[in-house]
Amino acid sequence: MKVNIIPTKRVAILSAAFCAVMFAFSHNASATRHALPPVISATNAIEGSITFSGGATLDTGNANTAHAVTSFKNTLVQSVSGDFDTFINELDPATFAASWVFDPSTPTSALWTVGGFTFDLLTSTVDARGGGSLTVSGTGTISGNGFDTTVGNWMFTTQNPSANGTFSFSAAGLAVPDGGSAVALLGLALMGVEVLRRKLMAA
Repeated sequence: MKVNIIPTKRVAILSAAFCAVMFAFSHNASATRHALPPVISATNAIEGSITFSGGATLDTGNANTAHAVTSFKNTLVQSVSGDFDTFINELDPATFAASWVFDPSTPTSALWTVGGFTFDLLTSTVDARGGGSLTVSGTGTISGNGFDTTVGNWMFTTQNPSANGTFSFSAAGLAVPDGGSAVALLGLALMGVEVLRRKLMAA
C-alpha cells in the first residue's frame, strides 16, 4: 500500500489556511462588541419610508458654504409608507435636534422624533453643493414602537435663500441580514484553502 507523506512545509501552509478560516468566525463574533458602526441583526425590522419638510437655518447663511444647521423650525411629516403609516399621519409635527453639524460628519442622537420613532444619525456625506443648493446623505438607525433598531439611509436637501430656508429630509429603514459578514469571510477563507491544496497537490 502506497502512503503519501505531506512534507512539513506543506503541513504548515495548510495549518495557516485553517487558521484563516477560524479567524473568519472569530472576526464576526467580536464585531458586535464595537459601538460604531453598529452591527444589527433585526428580525422585526422597520420597513418603509418617511419624509419631512420645514425651515432650516444654516451656519453661514448660504447652502454653498454651510457646515451645519443651527436650528430647525415648522418641521412636518410630508409622507409616510410601510410601518410608519400605522403610527404617523401626514402633517404631524416632528421634533428635530436643536442643531446638527454635517461637515465634518457628526453623529447626532435623536436627529428627529415623531410618532414614537426616533432617528439617530451616524454618518453624513455632502453629496453636492453649489448654485445655492445643498444635498447631504448618510446612514443612521431608527427605533421605536416595539420594532428592532433598524439601519436606515437618509437624505437632506436645502437651497437658498438659506438664512431662513426650507429643507426636506427623508429616511428609509433597511434591515441588515444576520451573519452576512460571517458567510462572506468564510467563503473567502475556504477559497484560499482550496487554492493552496491544489498547488500542494501539483507540486
